[in-house]
Amino acid sequence: METGKLSPRGAVASSATVLDFYRPHRRVVLLLFLAPVFYEVWWYWKLFAFTRREGFPRARRFWWLLVPIYNWVVLYRQFDDLKQAASRVGLPALNSVLAIWFVIFSWLAGNSSSRINSAGGSFVAFVVSGVLIAIMGSLVQPTANAYLKNQYPDAAPIGMTLGEITAIVLGILLFALVALVTFA
Repeated sequence: METGKLSPRGAVASSATVLDFYRPHRRVVLLLFLAPVFYEVWWYWKLFAFTRREGFPRARRFWWLLVPIYNWVVLYRQFDDLKQAASRVGLPALNSVLAIWFVIFSWLAGNSSSRINSAGGSFVAFVVSGVLIAIMGSLVQPTANAYLKNQYPDAAPIGMTLGEITAIVLGILLFALVALVTFA
């Protein structure tokens, strides 16, 4: 793809920058589960870059995720802006309220996994946390992909980037370490 042909608004942008959040949703869902924490953080980084680049009204910088409790408000606003942008162009809208509840319950389950005394119970809470965040990804990523496909008709999901591969490797190592410590 040539530079400048992707943006329907006439702005010149490279395909790597404009479409860096356009990913196969099944891959995202699987990796949100299999590569916890690292892939999730990387995915949020890309989500925030996407909402800022598209000019969503309540787009914020990624670093707002470091503020406890308020981070859920900021993340909800990113989901809700995506929902509104998708519905404006006639796409099926994401349920932003449900998506943020999955994030909240995932973070609560993940936090409780370190406080459970039994190894099995701790691992179950860790896995439940991964399942919940993967479900959130299954709600958000298809909507983002549909929005990007609508805005940039010639676009296609991109392959893995070095940042994504790094997040995957570190996340899978974390998952394996948690499993090893739990069952060793």
